Amino acid sequence: MKKIFLFTIFIFLLQFGYSYSWVSYGPSGIKATNTYFVGNANLDMLIMSDSGLFLVSNPQTWVYLDYHAKDAVHLDFENVLFVAGDNSSADGVYKFNIQTHQVEVIENILNPNFIEYYEPISTYYIGYELGLLKSADGLTWEEIPEFNGMICSGMVSWNSGHILVNIIADLSHLFLSDDNGQTWTESTGSPGWITDMATCEDGKVYGVFPGNSYSSGLWSSADYGDTWDIEFYTTNLNTVKATNPYGVNILVGWTNSNKDYDGIAIYDSSVPLPGLIFLNENLPNTNINKIDFVGLLDVGILFACTDTGVFYCPDYFVGMPEPGSAHISIEISPNPAREKTTITIENPYHLDLNPVYIMNSAGKIVDQIVIDNGFSGKTKWNKGSLPAGIYYLVVRTKNETLTEKFIIL
Repeated sequence: MKKIFLFTIFIFLLQFGYSYSWVSYGPSGIKATNTYFVGNANLDMLIMSDSGLFLVSNPQTWVYLDYHAKDAVHLDFENVLFVAGDNSSADGVYKFNIQTHQVEVIENILNPNFIEYYEPISTYYIGYELGLLKSADGLTWEEIPEFNGMICSGMVSWNSGHILVNIIADLSHLFLSDDNGQTWTESTGSPGWITDMATCEDGKVYGVFPGNSYSSGLWSSADYGDTWDIEFYTTNLNTVKATNPYGVNILVGWTNSNKDYDGIAIYDSSVPLPGLIFLNENLPNTNINKIDFVGLLDVGILFACTDTGVFYCPDYFVGMPEPGSAHISIEISPNPAREKTTITIENPYHLDLNPVYIMNSAGKIVDQIVIDNGFSGKTKWNKGSLPAGIYYLVVRTKNETLTEKFIIL
């Protein structure tokens, strides 16, 4: 039913169009290159740019840090890790306390390109100018010998044990592992230089071949990056983002627009060619450097990093997965509740769920529950001074978000 519903929306958009609203988020006039949703009660977001790093608490409030940050990941309840690099002595990985705004250098690393956290084996990865590093705690790092001397520029992964790393090189461009990073092999059918990748829940990965060559466009692989097929050819494609687990929409963005396409679009091969639904109306800048997506309740907020700042689209909608999806499930009883209720969380893979949010019907966080990492079981919750009404329990992992509606009498 969900696929039919989404297909109907796409046909409607193609026939009648849709007016999207775009709102500036954070400082204007900066070349925004990446974002990272911190996931705390303030809904803070890190914006990375050529001007430095910004911690944005709402569209008009931010803290500036003089770091050329490129990517960030969650470390613990209070801290994130980010990598910064501009070929200077300040290149490296840093720990940033999102409450005190204190920054601590963890290790100097030459021109790091990305930092990723791979949940199945609780391992952090950093790709940089001379190879690939890994860490079990985010604080102590070691080289992965297979990548020594390689420029590692990006990584994607699946919870099924698959990891894919893209390399800037003359010949080999993609390396994959099918055993949680224990062994690595070269892709047998790489299309060439891939600059950005996004994975989908069904195992498919999409990759951007940039520039103006005969191979430029959006490519995909159904075997975890080993062999590839073209989705569509286009020049100057720059970034790709999958909105899973919110209904698997593929979003693509261009920079230095060509004669055919620019800005940001939804790509769906099941709709009439070229399968693109553009979202550019009211978007102030159509040079797209990165796309991000944050799912809250049953709404998705789309963020576009452009040459003049970050803009978000509050009326971009993607349905949320229902409770009982592949990894975790939640239940609230009694529901309706009066003073107290019991929250049951089935977390068979012992994923990190912190923090668990309580939101009101307006989407505002009104409480949060701190639980042990990997928690699975029952926990009591007291409504305190919250008034009667409709509320939502929001449980997030790296790869999915679940919500459960409940009522306070």
